[in-house]
Amino acid sequence: MTCPFSNPRNLFDDLATARETPSIEYSEKLGGYVISRYDDIVSVLDNPGVFSSRPTVPDFPPQVKQIFANKVPERGTLLAWQWIGRCLALFGGITQTNEESSIEQRVQDVLDLHEYVAEVIAERKTDRRDDLISHIWNERDAGVVEMTDYEHLSMIPGLLLAGHETTTNLLSMGISHLLHHGLWNAATEDKEARRTAIEELLRYESAITGMERLVKEESKIGDHIVQPGQKLFVAYNSGSRDSTKFGNPDKIDFKRQHKHQHLGFGRGIHACLGAPFARLLLRTELAVLKERLPNMRLETPYEEIQYCRVHSGRGPERVEIAWDVPSLDEKRVNVGQATVNSALRSSAKTEDLEMVVENVENVTERIVTLTLRPKDGGKVPKWSPGSHVDVQAGTIGYRQYSISSKPSDDQHIKIAVLRENDTGASNWIHQNAIKGSQMLIRGPRNHFSLEFGSRKTIFVAGGIGITPIIPMAEAAKQAGVDYSILYLGRSKNNLAFVNGLTEEHGDHFKLWYWPEATRFCEYRKTNRFWR
Repeated sequence: MTCPFSNPRNLFDDLATARETPSIEYSEKLGGYVISRYDDIVSVLDNPGVFSSRPTVPDFPPQVKQIFANKVPERGTLLAWQWIGRCLALFGGITQTNEESSIEQRVQDVLDLHEYVAEVIAERKTDRRDDLISHIWNERDAGVVEMTDYEHLSMIPGLLLAGHETTTNLLSMGISHLLHHGLWNAATEDKEARRTAIEELLRYESAITGMERLVKEESKIGDHIVQPGQKLFVAYNSGSRDSTKFGNPDKIDFKRQHKHQHLGFGRGIHACLGAPFARLLLRTELAVLKERLPNMRLETPYEEIQYCRVHSGRGPERVEIAWDVPSLDEKRVNVGQATVNSALRSSAKTEDLEMVVENVENVTERIVTLTLRPKDGGKVPKWSPGSHVDVQAGTIGYRQYSISSKPSDDQHIKIAVLRENDTGASNWIHQNAIKGSQMLIRGPRNHFSLEFGSRKTIFVAGGIGITPIIPMAEAAKQAGVDYSILYLGRSKNNLAFVNGLTEEHGDHFKLWYWPEATRFCEYRKTNRFWR
């Protein structure tokens, strides 16, 4: 007889057997008593004082503490070396796991990773790009968030893990299930279908098998008494397949009515903080795969997919897929009443472009609009509504500004710059950008997907956030779709482009400023927004 939880392909059969067993059984493989029934799992997760996670995380041994001495900030965030290694190994990172390497080498790999990230953070302080590290710098400079350099550094390895390993595993398993069962088209038909599919896949097979807990007080789980010091393995994946909570649990059903929340992201104080991020990633990945990989199909036979050993994580060793290469005509994507060339969204020149300031207009006390034209007299690079450019602000570095030109203007690029304070890049631009002066820009680039469907499109903007909306609204007008613009602000005098937007869009444009803007929250309760 095969030992339970020794074969990863039999995981859910073993969990089903555990659920049907009246008592709870100890598993050497999982290192604790397996908690498999939904109600029992919830009772454990809802009582973190009795069932603790902290003592199950071992402290670093003395030799590791010595190596890390003065290298990690007090109470800073640092992931275990094996997690970082697995994550970065996906794209050939500098930290690869190697069971034969010494503990000193493994620790050094982590330090190398942090040193590399620290170098990138230092570079992006003056040379902003279209990446997360630059965005964090922008938020820090604007005073939106207070963060030390150590905190900035500590975020990145965590995001590499949360944004790569678990989501990659879930996506790989999910795609294999959808393709094998003929559910791919239904799961990717539209935004609502993708949202529903992700939730059902999280229930059906999460990337987290379960987590350990340590019993702190004598307690009763079901009919079983557990004692202090005993270890539990709380099997999230089992609870999400409990037939007492989910009808026909071993079937993927997009029409399932969830009376009980699945446990794919855990529950309680230890529920996954990155759940919204993971959901966004997965929905986006399904949409992009649907668009770019037509007629996708499994190359690895479904029954032959090998899973990693049974432990807290869940994922396949390898899943191969194939797809058809689209013709040139098929590369234009029809999005309802508007047709957008996907190449325009992804093609972004990154070299410096020399521009001349053709005009400077003060639109409010703290906002100026710059009209830029290519120094060589040619046309501006192609761009689509929602694009931005990186503008060099002297020795301070590059900053991102949204393009507010009309999409039909191929001779100029317009940007609006809000002077946020008396120092920094925006202040430099206000002081140095004059008619006839030269500026360097990068781009344009665009990561927004502007799609018009059958429902009304409502653009909502506040303050300087109106700038990317201007060309988007113009595109909606030209496409003949039903749209409206809601522009919010504290004072009408501080809101830019009001006259132009009123003239261009008439009744489609609605301006709310204090005290009318306070009605926005109430408006959201009684209206559905479509974008």
